[in-house]
Amino acid sequence: MKNFLILLFLVLAIASFGQKKGKEKAPAQPDTVALANQKLTAENKTLTLKTDSLTKVVEKYFGLYTVIKDKVVKMDFDPAKMGAIIDSLRAGRDSLSLSAASGVLLRDSISKQNKLIDSLKKETEGLMYTVKLLRGVQALSPSDPKEFVGSWNVILRKVKIEGQSPRAGMIDVSGQTPPKTAGFLEVNSVTNINFIDKEFAELTFSNGEKGKGYYIIEGFSTTKPYYIDFKGVKADIRVYFMNTPLGARISYQIPGTEGLYYFGQMTK
Repeated sequence: MKNFLILLFLVLAIASFGQKKGKEKAPAQPDTVALANQKLTAENKTLTLKTDSLTKVVEKYFGLYTVIKDKVVKMDFDPAKMGAIIDSLRAGRDSLSLSAASGVLLRDSISKQNKLIDSLKKETEGLMYTVKLLRGVQALSPSDPKEFVGSWNVILRKVKIEGQSPRAGMIDVSGQTPPKTAGFLEVNSVTNINFIDKEFAELTFSNGEKGKGYYIIEGFSTTKPYYIDFKGVKADIRVYFMNTPLGARISYQIPGTEGLYYFGQMTK
């Protein structure tokens, strides 16, 4: 019995020692280590990409902050207050836009007023000149072709020949609205002739436009009718003249029309 117990004890001791030894010598699995290493490598790569992306975002943000600070706010500011800063900039921009729009409207209004004033001034000058004519005030008429050189005011009315000779007459149609097909010279009469020299002249029209060209005086006379041919970009017309004690009477047919003329006076 004693020997049996000793033998049993030895068997149990040997078994226990073997289990302990096996546990101490069991190595780690190679696949587990490799997988863990791959996982760590992938995570590191992901973190690197996120870091690079974040760095780029920070650079853009810092660049934007620097531009706003240097060119807009002119001082360091709290980015958390960016909303209020944008609202302020927007209000300033709207104010500038309103100011610019007001300036444009004001300029347009002034331009229209100036045109109206010029028109009224010309109309007043025409009325005063007409009054002088009705009163019989003597006006200057050229007594020599050389005396044409200079600036001359022209007051014209649009007239129309009605009827057939000998039952024909001339009527004033200045108040009638020109047709939509009317040409430039039918809508705009000559208001000034500036004889620059003995060959060239500049015509001013009722809409304010000017046109240069050359002219030729034919059959000048202080007692008989004569005419001057004007040829230029704006006008190609023959103007008939007749010197009178009340100034030079002039008339010309409106190109492109039948029986329509401009008739009036020319004086310095």
